[in-house]
Amino acid sequence: SWAAEFSDHSVIGVLLSGLVVFADWVASNQQLFSLRWNGEDWLEYVKRSRRTARAAVGQLGLTNENPWEEPRAFTEIWSAFRNPRPIQTACDELAQSGASPGLAIIEAPMGEGKSEAAIYLASQWLNKGGGMYIALPTAATSNQMFGRVRDFVGTHHHQAEARVQLVHGTSWLVDRVTPNQAPEISDEQDDPEGLLAFEWFLPRKRSLLATYGVGTVDQALMSVLHIKHGFLRLFGLAGKVLVIDEVHAYDAYMNEILTLLLEWCRVLEIPVILLSATLPQSRRATLISAYLGQEQELVEERISSTHYPLITYVAPEGELREIDVPKGDRCWEVRLVKHAGLLGDVQGVVDLAVDRIKDGGCLCIIVNTVDSAQAVYEELKIRKPDLPKLLFHARFPADERQRIENQALAWFDKRSLLPKDDPNRTERPRQAVLVATQVVEQSLDLDFDEMISEVAPIDLLLQRSGRLYRHERPGRSGQPVLHVLLPEEGTMDFGSSGRVYAPYILMRTCLALQDRWRLPDDMRDHIESVYGPQLSELPEEMRKALEAAHEQWSASQKRAAEQASIYLIPRPYPKAFKLDRMGRGLFEDDEGVQTYFAAKTRLGDRTMKILLVNGDDWSEELTQRRMPPHHVFRDMLLRTVNVPRWWFGNVSAVEPYQPLAQPPRWLRVERVLRLIEGCWLGRDESGQLIRIEVNPELGVRRLEVEG
Repeated sequence: SWAAEFSDHSVIGVLLSGLVVFADWVASNQQLFSLRWNGEDWLEYVKRSRRTARAAVGQLGLTNENPWEEPRAFTEIWSAFRNPRPIQTACDELAQSGASPGLAIIEAPMGEGKSEAAIYLASQWLNKGGGMYIALPTAATSNQMFGRVRDFVGTHHHQAEARVQLVHGTSWLVDRVTPNQAPEISDEQDDPEGLLAFEWFLPRKRSLLATYGVGTVDQALMSVLHIKHGFLRLFGLAGKVLVIDEVHAYDAYMNEILTLLLEWCRVLEIPVILLSATLPQSRRATLISAYLGQEQELVEERISSTHYPLITYVAPEGELREIDVPKGDRCWEVRLVKHAGLLGDVQGVVDLAVDRIKDGGCLCIIVNTVDSAQAVYEELKIRKPDLPKLLFHARFPADERQRIENQALAWFDKRSLLPKDDPNRTERPRQAVLVATQVVEQSLDLDFDEMISEVAPIDLLLQRSGRLYRHERPGRSGQPVLHVLLPEEGTMDFGSSGRVYAPYILMRTCLALQDRWRLPDDMRDHIESVYGPQLSELPEEMRKALEAAHEQWSASQKRAAEQASIYLIPRPYPKAFKLDRMGRGLFEDDEGVQTYFAAKTRLGDRTMKILLVNGDDWSEELTQRRMPPHHVFRDMLLRTVNVPRWWFGNVSAVEPYQPLAQPPRWLRVERVLRLIEGCWLGRDESGQLIRIEVNPELGVRRLEVEG
């Protein structure tokens, strides 16, 4: 007998499993691979088969081509940046020094060009025939990044521009290269129609397999969860450079998963570039430890730089280099105004906003929950009906959310600075207010004159402040002002914000807030003042309260890590491919899996995706076993939204409204909700009448009404 020998069974197991399964799916899809034997010579058949296979792979954007086979300078890759910023120059020098592809952690202030620096470094680290996947924390942020990456790839690799795959707010809509039908596979007893396999032909998952992909981080993180066909994600990442932005934005669940992903990236030789404006030192050590495969204590002994900005480079063979980066030209001071007692006070927040906007300017109000955002917006609408205003949060149907995001960018991004004859120019309002949740704090290129924010962890407050005075605008004087809404003096009751963020971190943030931030000089100190060692000199009562909160926080962090481990695949093991011993995988719509991806920017309640249907629309289509035509499917997906799961707990429909219905298998939502004139009524166990309504200005909301 003959047996192949492999130095690492984990690696060959992942790569071979992924290759065989996806190749089978492509070959089993008649629309992509319609080859049939016509009786010709078998060598001719093989040649024809090869041509057909190449065409199918090319149609799906899975070609293995890239134009960066030789090292090139930053200004050659990004011709628009004639004067690179310090972080970009440092990445240029790292690439030109011959640093082998490994791990790079880039820490730099908001607006310093980290994304362009990372894309440049990724292009220099591409293996011949490789690609890149750029992962961001939210759908909204990946939307903007997609445009940058598409233009970047198109400049250097025109044929590939159209094949850049996107995962963002509307990316799961069927695109022009998606086949119309599922593979004809017969070996999946639980999926006789091939619908689970068909999902991998849609952009949302195919972006991991395509040469260039931009999307949400959960698509990468799910590669190390024990879910159906999870190994395909690792297979898709292999041979690429993985760029993860805003790594500070992930909670305890996601950090546990990210740590394991870095271990697998090490053995699969996947270069990784991590970006953050605000990364605690302890977290940096954890990330390095995972990629190096060394104990964290040993790593902590090897890192010493507290400089900011900073690049930490880790080579696969173990070299660790800390690169102190000069500060950029942009140094600014933010004045903090603390408002005790205004946290959760809708009327007080609107009073403050009206006062700050009375002489004009663009103001952003950031609150921590959708309910608070809706309440503030409604009150502001009553008080200032003629004021240009916009509400932006995650609980809008997909089509409405895209429209609102586009409007926010048109008002507040840098296109208003373009020449008046430029067709891309937009008009910035003289006076306007954006009321938003955390969807605006990460990566979106928005610029405000002043900001009001509910208290949040210090790193996120710093991120939010990065939307102040972001662009140089003529006529703007003074300094940026951040108003922070705090609990009543002498109390630490954070209300609904304490259910989104850990009270311990909020308490330490309150204690660390100063009257002014000098950025970026003080960035590192601000972060460590909250995430570093506990404070020792405090009044007795405060010290005890902080200790109690710390105990609760530590316990919750431990529970999160333990709970995450339930779904994690085994760590890489050179002597055996352990994934094949785990038995049946979880389906990807499993509630337990989905709750992991409640990053701080996505608001924490357990949610479920529902389809909102008006009246009898799509009655016939939703009873069919086969997916409807693409344009119908697209319209359905545009009417999906994530809502808290508890909304419908023990709530029964009231006549003539219909109960929540099970969707067909081809529609990946949990329930279908039929509305009458934009609303739905039900009663809970106590008899309380519940109204679910869809408002184009406010989004989807749940109200307790009389009747």
